[in-house]
Amino acid sequence: MLSLDGLTGIANRRSFDERLVHEWERAKRHKAPFAVMMVDIDAFKRFNDTYGHQCGDDCLRQIALSLKQTAEQYGGTAARYGGEEFAVILPRTSPSEAAAAAEAIRANVERLAIPHGSSPAACVVTVSVGAAVTVPQPNEGAQTVLSLADQALYRAKQNGRNRTEVACPICE
Repeated sequence: MLSLDGLTGIANRRSFDERLVHEWERAKRHKAPFAVMMVDIDAFKRFNDTYGHQCGDDCLRQIALSLKQTAEQYGGTAARYGGEEFAVILPRTSPSEAAAAAEAIRANVERLAIPHGSSPAACVVTVSVGAAVTVPQPNEGAQTVLSLADQALYRAKQNGRNRTEVACPICE
């Protein structure tokens, strides 16, 4: 089974799911902090409707490369999660490192300066990022951190898009 997304060339959902469980179990054994990010392209349907699917595919490829490079700078892995949504795994990552990585992802995509005249967030393509940082507990599965990241992504969208939100149960 191929582990790369055919369009973007980065890890696919299946590869992400396998890596998530592997890294979660490792973090659990070592009682280490663990971060996951969900990244969603803001108003991507409008982008496709305005510029066409070929431009949409080019946009996805550029963003995927940016995410991959940024994730690797922080010791992580980026994957296409589905459609215009991506996910990032950052093992052994503190809350402050996760917040910095999330902001770097957001800013690097904005710096691509891909025109988006129909976006309510900006005149260029932007992303919203939901990050979650936790130390895995014995009775929790990897879906715990994924759910927290998804909730943080929802908050980023609700609070205006083109922003990051971090959920951190270990910070409370």
